[in-house]
Amino acid sequence: MTNTLNAINPTVLTQCFDWPPVGQRAIANVSRYLTEKRPLSIDGESGITEKLEQQLKLYFSCKYALLFNSGTSALHAAYFSINIPRGSAIAAPVYTYPATVMPMLGLGLRPLFCDANPTTSNIAPESVYSATQRGARAVVVTHMWGLPCEMETIAQIAGAAGIPVIEDISHAPGATYRDRKAGVLGDVAAISFQAFKLLWAGEGGALLTSNREIYERAVVFAHNQRRISQLGATSSYAPYAPYGFGLKLRIHPLGAVLALESLRNLPLYVKKQRAQAQLLDRSFHTDRLFAAPAQEKESERVYYTYKPLAQGSIENASASRFEFVNRLRREGIPARIPDSGLLANHAVFRHGLGELFQITIPQTIDKFPGAEDFFRRAVTIPFPNMATMRQTRRIARIICDVLKESAHREASI
Repeated sequence: MTNTLNAINPTVLTQCFDWPPVGQRAIANVSRYLTEKRPLSIDGESGITEKLEQQLKLYFSCKYALLFNSGTSALHAAYFSINIPRGSAIAAPVYTYPATVMPMLGLGLRPLFCDANPTTSNIAPESVYSATQRGARAVVVTHMWGLPCEMETIAQIAGAAGIPVIEDISHAPGATYRDRKAGVLGDVAAISFQAFKLLWAGEGGALLTSNREIYERAVVFAHNQRRISQLGATSSYAPYAPYGFGLKLRIHPLGAVLALESLRNLPLYVKKQRAQAQLLDRSFHTDRLFAAPAQEKESERVYYTYKPLAQGSIENASASRFEFVNRLRREGIPARIPDSGLLANHAVFRHGLGELFQITIPQTIDKFPGAEDFFRRAVTIPFPNMATMRQTRRIARIICDVLKESAHREASI
């Protein structure tokens, strides 16, 4: 194999995959905020939190944005805000991060797990339909790895059933579906600003909606004091002032400072990612062992991580991705085999630990062939967000050389 790394210092190559980009402007903004002795706790819609929420509303084209200390808290509030009875089931992806599902348990809600498309890893609409036929009272979707779900079909299914749709867009800020941004494709959305997300603040999150009732319920559930009073005397939730439900899940102002800077840069991040992805995808165009991450005609995706898929039988895929990952790692690319499996195998569901939440969570007996297929084929490559285009071309060349050598080795066996 041609050693393309001769042109790249290994340390520099590793830095290409670092994130987030805490630059001088972000540092200066935090320093200025502290130096000017601005509030370090904000209980209302004012100051840096109001500024960030206004910018989120403009960027996502929604009526309301509410900040949280994490995306998980935003999801918790979203489940409360849709106002479905305790004990209700929610159609949920079996292949997603646990935070998409776990907050519903504390509200006495339970997931009806849905299978995934084996190519995209997103929730499969036919499985969502099946869940609605089994009594699901809401749907939650995650735009996995930055690719929007099939939202038109899912919205039609949910509309026919008369149930709300929650979006988890933590992997997909800036992604679009039919020219509309992920985050305004359902009734309410939650986003995470965790350190490794494309829209980052270290920790933090937000709830997005254009539904006033959903917004007010989220406020009274997760905020207190001035924020509830600002709903106005005519709000049906005004009597809950000043303390609401006694929770305080709001963002730290310094996190809001970082998130605002990140949001300002998000269009540039997205534009650059798409240009980089074109270079990386070309490495797979003629390869029969691996395929580049999925693209959809109606979507413009972003990348939380870059997820090529091993092709062929599962047995061959298992061997080829193990070799592929090891060779990439030897060349300085920090690839790995994913270790987060299906939520149905999580201890809470596998061992029936629902009593911890005072709800019944039956041990799952469902099969999820699409999700299992994706999980057993995927390779995780951190997206080289910090790479220049020149460095990205070299990374793509490394991937291409590794693929060529693997193909040559297989052909010689």
